[in-house]
Amino acid sequence: DDPEQPLFWKDFSELQSPLLVRSVQGSINYLKSKNALLYRLSDTFPGIFPSKELIFDKFLWAFYLVSSRSFMFEIDGTSMHAMIPIADLFNHGFPGKSNISVTSFRNVDGSNMMSGM
Repeated sequence: DDPEQPLFWKDFSELQSPLLVRSVQGSINYLKSKNALLYRLSDTFPGIFPSKELIFDKFLWAFYLVSSRSFMFEIDGTSMHAMIPIADLFNHGFPGKSNISVTSFRNVDGSNMMSGM
């Protein structure tokens, strides 16, 4: 858990803005609805998605991990997140130690998958 992230809080009394409280609660409700979809997978694939493991706190942690460590891309007009090994290091400064720029990646068939990172 990250105690600095409101998504993990049980008490929102420290938030000063009612709009912010509604926003966080709305995000939590949205994520609970997505977590509920996993229970449908559990009915179909109990060996892969055992219902005893489908705990919202675990789902929230996984969502936070992916959303905070992934990169947003638009591919064929669809926005999506992608986790890219090592690329997360580009978000952290190492003065005088790195000067990395990626201009494009290509799919195996040669079509452009990502550009202008």
